[in-house]
Amino acid sequence: YRILIARHLGPGDYGLFMLAVAILGVGRTISLMGLGSGVQQYVNYYIGIRDHNKIKGTILSAIKLSLPFSLIIGALVYIFSLQISMHLFHTPELIPILKIFALIIPLNAFAELFKAIFISFKKAIYSSSIEVIGEKLLNFLLAFIAILIGEDLFGISYAYLLAYLITVALCLIILELKVFKV
Repeated sequence: YRILIARHLGPGDYGLFMLAVAILGVGRTISLMGLGSGVQQYVNYYIGIRDHNKIKGTILSAIKLSLPFSLIIGALVYIFSLQISMHLFHTPELIPILKIFALIIPLNAFAELFKAIFISFKKAIYSSSIEVIGEKLLNFLLAFIAILIGEDLFGISYAYLLAYLITVALCLIILELKVFKV
């Protein structure tokens, strides 16, 4: 995936893309606040004592906590994209890319949270599938399609956003149908 977009974008635009990916990672980490490991610990405990109400409560609490924080972090990155781009990286071309990636922050946080929930239920196959198929394969296919239709850095960034939208939708479906009805 990275070789594909690096070859298509060139070093300058690829560098901008990777800066946005790095900021996405920081935003996700802050917005999750360690909830992934907390969900794993408590859901495992409640599975052990067979308390389905507390399992559901733990999952819903994690979602309710991560949703506002990830939205706030995404909004802050969006609002301060000019300052981040100009003062931290001295690159005005990064501004529109950061705005796109600010929208991805909550989606990326939810994908990580759902992977932790799947692992809690000893359903690592779903966690791995979401990471490999949902994130990696969809990013590759959508970037490939964007490149085929002649898109540039913006098109590839929107493809990245679309891949995470689809991934989170798949996570919700898998959680409800295969793992645990919330």
